[in-house]
Amino acid sequence: MVDPLGSKNGRQERTSGRAALLVQVDVLDQEAFSLGKFQHISEAGILVRTAETLEPLTEVVVRFVLPVTPQAVCIHTHGVVARAMPGVYMAIVFMNLPDEHRQAIEKYIKQTAA
Repeated sequence: MVDPLGSKNGRQERTSGRAALLVQVDVLDQEAFSLGKFQHISEAGILVRTAETLEPLTEVVVRFVLPVTPQAVCIHTHGVVARAMPGVYMAIVFMNLPDEHRQAIEKYIKQTAA
């Protein structure tokens, strides 16, 4: 089985650029949450650096603001924790990310890489 973030044989194949920002991750249908910084973001998902990691396969709601020009975009979408290193990071795969949010993420990556 291929990892939802594109990992094959323990190596992740990245096909798009990455950029960093802040994120809130809420556990779906619970009051638990985690705050952290994006280590990486792509149209497929995020890698969040946080001491408050969640278990793989945990369903979450991810919230963050992309400071793109000319106007910031608020992202609020579902995801699943794909993998985690306890107390260090967790990788979250976006689930059913709307096209306008996917395009905003792509735009953010391009703007921060320039």
